[in-house]
Amino acid sequence: MLAQKAEEKENHCPTMLRPLSHRTVTRAKPLKKAVVMPLQLIQEQAASPNAEIHILKNKGRKRKLESLDALEPEEKAEDCWELQISPELLAHGRQKILDLLNEGSARDLRSLQRIGPKKAQLIVGWRELHGPFSQVEDLERVEGITGKQMESFLKANILGLAAGQRCGAS
Repeated sequence: MLAQKAEEKENHCPTMLRPLSHRTVTRAKPLKKAVVMPLQLIQEQAASPNAEIHILKNKGRKRKLESLDALEPEEKAEDCWELQISPELLAHGRQKILDLLNEGSARDLRSLQRIGPKKAQLIVGWRELHGPFSQVEDLERVEGITGKQMESFLKANILGLAAGQRCGAS
């Protein structure tokens, strides 16, 4: 009896919709990835007379692909870019940062990435109390600057200063 009432309600109730049998289901096509090479940087590197300063180098490597129907994995050549920085360039950037930490005013220090007015004042105050920094890692001894912040500071500034471009300066 209850089954009959439920069946009657299904037949008479317009709010209950049944799935359309004639509708086909379509799947979305997989997205294709576009690989963009830093063409402008490659052209600049090729035109530069000093081959030692090149930072980006093409590192071709082969990737093994396993196919379902073949027993041996296929090899596919893939272009990869590797960051290679010459030690001289790193040393030059570290020296410029050290000179700026030891001789720069609070305004000069603020021109560096990751250094705001508060940290610039802390650095100047530490320098007045303790003397010049002997190495860039001494920045970690300044109160309010952690080791992680110091590493982030170095990564953000070392290449820009080594190339002779002061970050944020106008």
